[in-house]
Amino acid sequence: MAKALMLSIILLAQPFAANAGVIIRVPDPHRGIPIVSDPSEQNELPGGLPQIVQVTYDFNNLEYEVPDNGFSDPFDLTAFGGGICQTSIGEFGQTKYACFFPLQPAGFYQLSDPGSIDKIRFTVPVPESSTWATFLLGVGCVGVALRSRGRSTTVAV
Repeated sequence: MAKALMLSIILLAQPFAANAGVIIRVPDPHRGIPIVSDPSEQNELPGGLPQIVQVTYDFNNLEYEVPDNGFSDPFDLTAFGGGICQTSIGEFGQTKYACFFPLQPAGFYQLSDPGSIDKIRFTVPVPESSTWATFLLGVGCVGVALRSRGRSTTVAV
């Protein structure tokens, strides 16, 4: 009930927000939609937003690019419990946003923005599996090296 009320308030408040894009969690739309399954990959979205995407993992960072068209406002992250966005300018004049907020569950998210979003990436707060594999391999190598060290023994005669 509280989630539905919050969603209603956000949707009603949007017409009054000047050029602010929105990203909100929505129910399963039961149709073919882009699936975001790799946190290291930037996903290019077709024009004609609002766009619904399925994110298959929990995330707490959002990075995206907006072309230099005068509408490069950050997403309104109210539905995510607020958030902090940092901006930078890319080599082709596009505005790059990096936003940080509380952890969000996997699910379906609707993105809307008056400008066209070029690329978007949902990132995660934990290292990827390849990072863990490298870490465990390193610990194993140290263990083998310590175990195979030559041991000196003293024999009493």
